[in-house]
Amino acid sequence: MLVAWSTNVAIISGFVASALTVLVVLAAYGHPSDGVWRIGFGIGAVVRWWVELKTDCSFLSPFSVSDFG
Repeated sequence: MLVAWSTNVAIISGFVASALTVLVVLAAYGHPSDGVWRIGFGIGAVVRWWVELKTDCSFLSPFSVSDFG
């Protein structure tokens, strides 16, 4: 029960964080266009790389950030 609850909390908080990020970028950018989705994609990539650098998440992908430099 606790595992299912904590998994649901992580998933829901991820959805909320991603929705708020898109709304903030849309508000800052002014109008929806291709630039907004590029910024959102870049934010997601930076956060993922930051998490991998701060933790041992080598299981997330076959290529680690440390492999490139």
